[in-house]
Amino acid sequence: MDNKNTTPSGKGKKQGNKPGRQMNFYWVYAIVAMFLLTMVMLGDSSTQRQVQWPDFKEMAEKGQITRVSHDGARANLYFTEAVRDSLTGGKSDPQLLQALYAGADASMNIPKGEAYQTELKELQESHGFDLRYEPPNEWGGQILSWVIFLGLMVVVWMFLMRRLGGGPAGGGQIFNIGKSKAQVFENGEGTNVTFKDVAGVDGAKEELHEIVDFLKKPGKYTELGAKIPKGALLVGPPGTGKTLLAKA
Repeated sequence: MDNKNTTPSGKGKKQGNKPGRQMNFYWVYAIVAMFLLTMVMLGDSSTQRQVQWPDFKEMAEKGQITRVSHDGARANLYFTEAVRDSLTGGKSDPQLLQALYAGADASMNIPKGEAYQTELKELQESHGFDLRYEPPNEWGGQILSWVIFLGLMVVVWMFLMRRLGGGPAGGGQIFNIGKSKAQVFENGEGTNVTFKDVAGVDGAKEELHEIVDFLKKPGKYTELGAKIPKGALLVGPPGTGKTLLAKA
């Protein structure tokens, strides 16, 4: 049944075209930032710039090394500003993305043998760069990497649940899809709403009165060849009384 008695077109159109929830781009920025950070921390260290021992000696002799931190087997190298600019050409180098997390410009595998450790100390004494020994701490980096990775998964899950749930309650509403909100009333019970509570829409109320009368006295109408209606479709913009009519 079409309800032709609607509220003024301006108000109805404004409410009918009211946009839904807009995407919160802060969530997108957070997800992208955490994804990039996770990729940096979980990425293969082979993406970092590698320097061989002979090249390191040559750079140290030219005064291009400012600091070396090592654990006895692997060293992180820190270049001077001039060398860093010459390597990147004044632009960001994708290979320095991994080094950005480590804080180093390049890495180097120290050859095995006491002679190389001694030579490293001699190079430091001769050319004055900072030499630090840092014991390896693999567990801390791995734990932090997994914490960030799991945090990223939680953020993505919450974002998807909010988008699918459509409300501030989160994703709980997604599991209510398909569930009917209809209520069953026993004899004598009702919604305490009558047609008198509905203002206007006289045409719709009259037609609904006929349907109610049909259901109460079907014989009166079946004798005339009428069939029991399967239902009524109330159509109209928000605020025109459809819900009140249904309750009445």
